[in-house]
Amino acid sequence: MPFYIFKISPSEELEYIDSEEKYRSARDKVRALRSSAATGDKTTYRMIFASTVAEGEKLLSASEKDDKIIGDD
Repeated sequence: MPFYIFKISPSEELEYIDSEEKYRSARDKVRALRSSAATGDKTTYRMIFASTVAEGEKLLSASEKDDKIIGDD
């Protein structure tokens, strides 16, 4: 299963960016996206381990009140 990378807007809309098979390359890509974001930009970038993009969206859309999802970064 790949790691899916998403952009999350301040209004909590998810946008699929890319996928990576290896954790390190996904982590590095997310870190690069975060560091290149403009100062004051409220957009966040997350990666999630899931079987499909739709499953990744579902897991990331889970309420913040829920426990942390395993595979979430």
